[in-house]
Amino acid sequence: MTIGSLRWLCWLPFVGAETALAGPLPAYEWSRNELGDGNASLVSHASLCRAGKCWPASWILGGQKCGSTSVWQWLKKKSTYGICGAVIPPEAEDRRTYHEKETHFWTPRHTKTAYPNTGSLAPADAARQFTALYPAAKLRNECPNGFAEGTPDNLRSAEAPRLLRAALPLPFRPQLRFVAVLREPVARDLSAYNHQNRLATSWCAACPPGGRNGTYEAYANCRLETKRKCDQGLDIGFYEAQLRAWAAAFSRRQIAVFEFGWLLANKADAERRIGGFLRFPTLRGAATFPMANKAREGDDGTQPPQKTIRCHVRDRLEAAYARENEKLYAYLAATRGPAEEPPFPRFERMPCVVRAHERGGRE
Repeated sequence: MTIGSLRWLCWLPFVGAETALAGPLPAYEWSRNELGDGNASLVSHASLCRAGKCWPASWILGGQKCGSTSVWQWLKKKSTYGICGAVIPPEAEDRRTYHEKETHFWTPRHTKTAYPNTGSLAPADAARQFTALYPAAKLRNECPNGFAEGTPDNLRSAEAPRLLRAALPLPFRPQLRFVAVLREPVARDLSAYNHQNRLATSWCAACPPGGRNGTYEAYANCRLETKRKCDQGLDIGFYEAQLRAWAAAFSRRQIAVFEFGWLLANKADAERRIGGFLRFPTLRGAATFPMANKAREGDDGTQPPQKTIRCHVRDRLEAAYARENEKLYAYLAATRGPAEEPPFPRFERMPCVVRAHERGGRE
């Protein structure tokens, strides 16, 4: 063993379940001064780069239709942190914002992606392709707080944490930070239904929105009753198993979990906690979360969103989610998250409406 290899071993971190989160990486020999200025100082976040390509330090895991786009847009504002996403492939210029936020690189089985074979790539090849989307040259002027990745399907993917961990250089693993926003599952599912209608698409071949499933109630009943599994079924709202998979691949203390309703009711506190967790400088002024993907009123020619649901369908869905919600509460109470993570409240029930025949003929 050479002296050089001994020097390499000296700074490899030991990462255990209760290991304190690592601070900024030192300037390793292969990244020293890669983006140095005239004083040969290292640009922040360049220590997650190799040969001009970088790993995002900040990850917005999702969940899907849980507010991750709002968090992303807030982090991206020049008035907040100015984080950068992936470079945009020329063929995707018409969907710039989407592709900048969401690479879908690690979720080939869940979503249509430009990288359908990620799961079959050797870790080194996956790393080479993925980091090419985050060029180190952008750190100098465009991205003062580095890169972020925001594919919401990452959270629910059983493959994503395993593939990502295998591709990451060992010293980088404790440097990543993951933000997960979780939404009451019935409200999340209604939002997903409205999103499919707006885009005139279907995420469930067995129960496509529209036609016989022209209301959310019909759509939900179909998915509750069908024996064919939807790729985007009710289990998207089974959050405990999803968080457990990411914590097993990395560390629970690298994952800050926020409840969607709490985040909206405590925006200033949420901004402070998220910024601190991602190791960003303190903001001088408040910059509240934008409300991305607000329910539209149909003025763009699409079907107006459904805002309320029938109580008997809400109750059936709650019964399907009840056990999983309890598992989530127990898991978060029993595990040690990062210091910036707030206590996770119990989900508030999705409001519902009762028709006359459902309550003895009384309106």
